[in-house]
Amino acid sequence: MDKTSTLQQNILKSLGLDTLPVEKQAEILEEMGTVIYQRIILRVLRELPDKDMKELDNFLGEHEGNQDALIEFLRSKLPDLDKLAEEEIAAFKTEAQLFMEQAVGGTSS
Repeated sequence: MDKTSTLQQNILKSLGLDTLPVEKQAEILEEMGTVIYQRIILRVLRELPDKDMKELDNFLGEHEGNQDALIEFLRSKLPDLDKLAEEEIAAFKTEAQLFMEQAVGGTSS
């Protein structure tokens, strides 16, 4: 099992979703992946120095749809990109766990 699969199974189990049908798990993981990706992009935009924003804009115009190239570009500007991504994944997982606990426990904020 690769690192991504292990992480996905860990998230599903910690949220109590590992007993759902496999198709539903896949659907939920896809939706969570989209949310996590958006969180990472927003964080990158907050942390990217202003001088690199125009370069990013130009880069996106020249490399539309090439995620591998985008990741390499961002790593060149933010050497701690992997750590940043791990922090956003952990934050998402914590927030999702709290949400599930409140939903299952019936408490409201």
